[in-house]
Amino acid sequence: MAQNQVYNVLDSLKAQLLQHPQCNTVTTGNLSDVDLAKTTIFPLTHLIVDTTTLSSRTITVTLNVICMDIVDVSKEKASDNFYGNDNSQDVLNTQLNVLNYLFMQLKRGDLWDIRLITDNDLDATPFMEKYENMLAGWEGSIRIEMPNQISICIDGDSSGGSGGGGSSSGGGSGGGSVPVITSSTSKIYYQVGSQFSYQITASNATTYGITDTSPEGLVCDEITGLVTGVIATDIGLDGLGLRAYNEYGTGTGVVYIQTTLDDPSVLLPPDVLTETDGGFDNGFGWNFMLGWNYPAYNGDVTAIEIYRDGVRKVTLTNTVGGSKKTGRRMTGLSANTEYSFTIRFGDSEGNFSEMSDEILVTLP
Repeated sequence: MAQNQVYNVLDSLKAQLLQHPQCNTVTTGNLSDVDLAKTTIFPLTHLIVDTTTLSSRTITVTLNVICMDIVDVSKEKASDNFYGNDNSQDVLNTQLNVLNYLFMQLKRGDLWDIRLITDNDLDATPFMEKYENMLAGWEGSIRIEMPNQISICIDGDSSGGSGGGGSSSGGGSGGGSVPVITSSTSKIYYQVGSQFSYQITASNATTYGITDTSPEGLVCDEITGLVTGVIATDIGLDGLGLRAYNEYGTGTGVVYIQTTLDDPSVLLPPDVLTETDGGFDNGFGWNFMLGWNYPAYNGDVTAIEIYRDGVRKVTLTNTVGGSKKTGRRMTGLSANTEYSFTIRFGDSEGNFSEMSDEILVTLP
């Protein structure tokens, strides 16, 4: 299970990196196994799983991320002593953008619903090395934390489920059916110190319960399946282990709880706007990537309205229950002009947030 979770993280990172225009290939494992002589694979980002820390509630993976590209050396004599006769400065600039892009996608939190980046900063180190090609780029370490799904499900009741909704134990002796969890397992944002309430539902259940590894302060009514209580501390991300029992066995499930100090019933605008990957190219003209985060909210954010200088320029949509968009390339801009960008969110019920604080962008 832990190994599968790490694989899922790597697959998600790969998919996200390949959306960046300055990343052509994503590899993992030992860097020595990559054919660095093959010029068509660059620009390349390589992921190395350095350490994995297992605790009773979480799995923390430390990843070394190496973003690199080929340095082209001109045969002409250098005309500028600062820049020399190669494009190493350009390579370092573009590959730092790739590393920063990945960091901000993780830091905004909702890109992968049950994973959290644990550090507030990323220390990146530049390098220039001669392999089969002359390469330059940046290397940094990122720590990602996720729930330990195995620990959530092992509570001494012989139910060795995997932690997914609807798993079960017991052989169904006598031809009967074990319960199947049917209540929602979508992540719940919870305001620390408030009253918690979650209703377990299941087919064929006679009694209900939660695991002893569930967050402290929660109790379950074994007859109704209603989970209530107060979580007194900001525990971050944790899992509520669900149980439904009958004479034939036990149905298991898990719902993830993310604690927050804000009220997750209030739709807030993004509190982080980012500007990355700005410049000029023939396809988009002057452009940059505008990014945003999603504050804690238990509704479905389905609309993202982007305003430039107070005028709405585009409305993006998220599907209910699907992944959330976290960036948009803004085009049709001019150099040496200051622009103001703001964003507001709308939900599936037709509610809209206030407008975000502005981000001022000037492309050189």
